[in-house]
Amino acid sequence: MFIVKVHHITVSAYAKSREEATRMRDLLMKILPADSHIDEVAYEPETEGEVFTKEIYDVKSKIEGQKEIKELTNRILKGLDEYDRNGLLEKVADHVDEDCNLYLRLSKAELEEGNMVLESKDSIHVRFKLAAYPAKKEVAVEVAKTLIEDEIR
Repeated sequence: MFIVKVHHITVSAYAKSREEATRMRDLLMKILPADSHIDEVAYEPETEGEVFTKEIYDVKSKIEGQKEIKELTNRILKGLDEYDRNGLLEKVADHVDEDCNLYLRLSKAELEEGNMVLESKDSIHVRFKLAAYPAKKEVAVEVAKTLIEDEIR
């Protein structure tokens, strides 16, 4: 039985061109439940500050239905190899923030090959909004541990 541990999941990727944004959309569809809606937002280059000087695209999907959350959680966590799962469990507190979010980053290159691999650089961002009561990091860390352990069994 799936006990609600996640309010919603946001999956997103950034792209530097329209073609790459299409590729990111295709990558997200590899892991998202069927019929998931994907938004694409283009951000204009900055005129001041020069943080980014070319248009960039944010490709994002928010999964809210419990059936879809369960499916995506299962697909991601069971898709990780033993090394990544164990590393995630050992350092779960490093992946949880004060707002009770569990963050994972999946390698874009590995996902194109059909593999789920945790990666910190060129990655797809996955944010699980954890159902932690009271809403404190310590509670969220325990919820995240339970979620991961339940999914990898």
